[in-house]
Amino acid sequence: MSSTQQRAHRRIDVPIGESVAGIVTVAVIAIYAYAIYHVPETPRVEGTTGGTAAGSLSRVLTIAVYPIRIAWPHVYLPFIPIAYVFSILYNIVYPLVVVLQCILYIVTWPSRIIYGIASMLYPLYVFFGVATLVGLAVGSGFAGVAHLVWFVAGAKG
Repeated sequence: MSSTQQRAHRRIDVPIGESVAGIVTVAVIAIYAYAIYHVPETPRVEGTTGGTAAGSLSRVLTIAVYPIRIAWPHVYLPFIPIAYVFSILYNIVYPLVVVLQCILYIVTWPSRIIYGIASMLYPLYVFFGVATLVGLAVGSGFAGVAHLVWFVAGAKG
């Protein structure tokens, strides 16, 4: 068997956890897409003469809101030309944006270096701060014990 055939017949092992995570992700995306793009059926309004005020208000609101529920997925359509105009403007202004980004990068370089060094030294800062507090607590405790012994020894005589 040649090396090309061996590569073609080689098995790719995928851990079961990754497969399950992928299947769950695809299922969640599919359910989300269905929930967003599903247009409900026309609401049924039953003509009843004896209903409560809340029930009739609910029916009226359902009928009033239904056109909005149908139109909502298509609200973005009037904004497409505006998006194209902004896209063209961004492409025209993009060289200026790049120059400004470079200038900002150069201007903020010292502060980013200081921030990086401070981030690296932060664990040491915390360690020495806690060590200082523990030292103060232990030293105060020993001093209190020493004063107590001195007081008791002085009282005895």
